[in-house]
Amino acid sequence: MSTIEDEISARVERVLSGKRRSDDLLKTVLWLRFQCAGSVKELGHFLAHFDAKDRGAPTKEMTNYFLYMKTFLGSRDESAITPEHIMGVFKFDDMSPDFRAGLTARFQNVKGIELYKTTGIPITEAPRILETALSKAELKKNGKYTLKGKCTNEEVKLLQGMMGNFGDRHILNADEVFKEFVSALAENGVVDANDPRIQSVKEFYSLFVAVSLNNSKLNMGGIEADLELLVIEGKVKVMARAIIYTSVKGGHIFHVAPIYWTDIMAESVMDGQTQAHLSDLKIPHRPVEIDEFGRLVLI
Repeated sequence: MSTIEDEISARVERVLSGKRRSDDLLKTVLWLRFQCAGSVKELGHFLAHFDAKDRGAPTKEMTNYFLYMKTFLGSRDESAITPEHIMGVFKFDDMSPDFRAGLTARFQNVKGIELYKTTGIPITEAPRILETALSKAELKKNGKYTLKGKCTNEEVKLLQGMMGNFGDRHILNADEVFKEFVSALAENGVVDANDPRIQSVKEFYSLFVAVSLNNSKLNMGGIEADLELLVIEGKVKVMARAIIYTSVKGGHIFHVAPIYWTDIMAESVMDGQTQAHLSDLKIPHRPVEIDEFGRLVLI
């Protein structure tokens, strides 16, 4: 009697032979999520819980991003909006009530090496400096908080460095995700990592990941984001859309952030009608699938 491992091997072999059946990848990823870690495991969880994903590294990082954006949008100086600063400038003298959660989340998402290059502060020292700075915030009459004139030069350098151009970066990268998929297959004895056919599967797997994330939801502690497969700058991407409720005029802001990035040109994997549909951010999008030729089509 054949085993599940035999079935997975047969399915992967069919993909390597040139067949483009999404169910082969679906069954393989669902099996692998219990055999490995990293993006393959996370993708398996997305597939199993696409209607309400509330845990895992990508969800945590995206949660931190939206928590920060909620704080930023409720604390910004809109009069400072320029082509270089299209979101405006963070006002440390007029911070929203949730500033501590937002700035802490921002710090967790900033890579230590980037922060060190910007501020010269070692990542081992940064948490202490940040905590000391945030503890100095004082409540204002308008219900917001201020740090103006209360921080040391080192604390100011860290806070300003955190506001650098680190945001809106993708959480998952197609190249890295594919490498982890191949590694997981090899570690579980499903493929030979040196099989010359493997690279021919990269585009198919990358599209499969994008389609799998499409129409999923992230529950992020009071903020819910919808994931959508879109065509951005002519390439296939997945973005997270969320409504952020803030203290700014109007009460809420609609925000979009990248979660999965590919370098696949849309025109090479879909027809013009599908590309136009997925390029329009203003309309509700129809579901998407991969056909037997490995191209994206609207359902």
